[in-house]
Amino acid sequence: MACGVPVVGANAGGLPEVVDDGSGILVEPENVDALVDAILKIVSDQNTRKVMGEHARQRALSPFSSGECIRPLRADLLPGDP
Repeated sequence: MACGVPVVGANAGGLPEVVDDGSGILVEPENVDALVDAILKIVSDQNTRKVMGEHARQRALSPFSSGECIRPLRADLLPGDP
């Protein structure tokens, strides 16, 4: 996502928390037909790929950036450190 590439993956684990409708396509686990359709949609439609890729990059750089993910841990480990 941080490289501007949309995600195609399974609607399982932590992916639904990270990937939204604009940054990629999630399909139900073990649904091979839906996975193929999602991949073909991304590969065959340059505009969709570009728009989703841009959204994916912005999404990766906001609440899921390394700085944002580390901030709560740093606050717990180093109280009083900005």
